Amino acid sequence: MTPFQIVYGRIPPTLIYFTGKPTVPDGLEQQLQEWEEVLTQLRENLECTQARMKQFANCKQRKLEFQVGEWVYLHLQPCH
Repeated sequence: MTPFQIVYGRIPPTLIYFTGKPTVPDGLEQQLQEWEEVLTQLRENLECTQARMKQFANCKQRKLEFQVGEWVYLHLQPCH
């Protein structure tokens, strides 16, 4: 999909000519339904990707518990 298709839910128009007359777009209801379907699909894809990223990040973590008075090493990185 192109960014235009994601935002507007349809293929970009080739050329639009101004006629000076107010008109109601043909198929507006259908375009809105298709746009809603695309947005729903994008949300589902983002949620799935976020879940995979979370699972990957969490598999490298380990639970550590420290007692008061224990010595630990810290690796600090300066903020950019």
